[in-house]
Amino acid sequence: MVPESINYDRERRSFTFNPNADKHPVAIAKCTGEEDVVACLDFAQANGLDVAVRSGGHDILAASTCDGLVIDTRPMASSRLSASGASVAVGAGAKAGEVTSYLQRTGHAVPFGDSVDVGVGGLTLGGGIGLLCGKYGATCDNLIRARLVLADGRRVIASEDENPDLFWAIRGGGGNFGIVTQFEYATQKVGTVLAGYVLYDAKDLAGFLRFYRDYMAVAPDELVIEVDVEPAEKTLINVQLCWSGDVDTGRKVLAPFLSYGPPLAVSVTERPYAQVAYAAPEIRALLRSEPVTLRRTAPHMAQRRGGSFGHVSDAAIHEITERIGTAQGDWRFGILHHLHGAICRVPPGKTALVRPLGSFSYNFISQWINNDETARQMAWVEQSAAALRPYSIGSYVNYLSSSDPQDVRRTYGDNFARLQSVKRRYDPNNILHNNRNIPPAV
Repeated sequence: MVPESINYDRERRSFTFNPNADKHPVAIAKCTGEEDVVACLDFAQANGLDVAVRSGGHDILAASTCDGLVIDTRPMASSRLSASGASVAVGAGAKAGEVTSYLQRTGHAVPFGDSVDVGVGGLTLGGGIGLLCGKYGATCDNLIRARLVLADGRRVIASEDENPDLFWAIRGGGGNFGIVTQFEYATQKVGTVLAGYVLYDAKDLAGFLRFYRDYMAVAPDELVIEVDVEPAEKTLINVQLCWSGDVDTGRKVLAPFLSYGPPLAVSVTERPYAQVAYAAPEIRALLRSEPVTLRRTAPHMAQRRGGSFGHVSDAAIHEITERIGTAQGDWRFGILHHLHGAICRVPPGKTALVRPLGSFSYNFISQWINNDETARQMAWVEQSAAALRPYSIGSYVNYLSSSDPQDVRRTYGDNFARLQSVKRRYDPNNILHNNRNIPPAV
């Protein structure tokens, strides 16, 4: 696809599209296999073109696009469950929801993130934190092997037995080391879970956030709760939760949470795991008497910034409420990905993913259509993220809102030097740099 192609303008836009991400690729290559990826790398280097790799296109900094050649892996989206059901081979362009739906027919699952639209490629390479992380760990902890095309065109396999240094690096180190064409994951037996949504009035947001912080501090492995604060007719707290253990035990554990407030509406039931992410319409049905819209038409432009709290302090909560008090238009604040349980029991250094026990991820999001709103909406997100920075630690890389080298180094901490050594071996010329870049060791 080139600038003259039909739908070029739509295809060049990433999920987070705004003036900072307004790139005009020379070409967007829809790759259907490894041969296409190799040909793209050869073409880009022969013509001096910058390269970006796209799977889902959800990167918070829109790093999956550039003004050179976009290598789009989305056509490589097949899933194939092994005969035993113990593993699944997934094309690098697949979306998490597609794989989850495919696996649900046999009661299996891979612990992906919390969004069905996110591509498995970027999710896995950044680590992958979602609704099953407490019980089954990160997405990358369930990775068995991956097929990659290196920057020089070589095709390799990364696993515990083949290129183990590369396998270590791609489990949390992002897309710095090669272009993955296929992932193979171990599957988990996940059938029915206790899950859904709870809606609260945000009139005492600070009180709710303190309650949520303290409740999650003692949460069992089986429980994940994620919080969104967003505007409707009034500001609402929209909670998504998933309990992946014994249902009767889950009801007892959730009782204090479901009685807080009390909630405006509760839609928490036993359901197949694949349906958890599609439960939002039930909240709207519970609120028919109010003209509230929780899911809006996709906007033309958006801005997202995120980070991580080592601990959600009272001072941080105060700052959150202050920033939300200044919000206008279509916005959202999320606090999610509380790290506990299985994801934190992986030994340090086993993968490149850093896992601070008890930490939370957060993000600010604004969405708008009219160009005259751009400056205001982007400024609110940037200023809000800056206000929370003093309370933050090194970010989960998939939410890292900066490509500044010092911020990347801070995110990887003690793993950074080792990642640089792996980068030097597999991409010494830093061809794959449109990411949270790890430069080759000198």
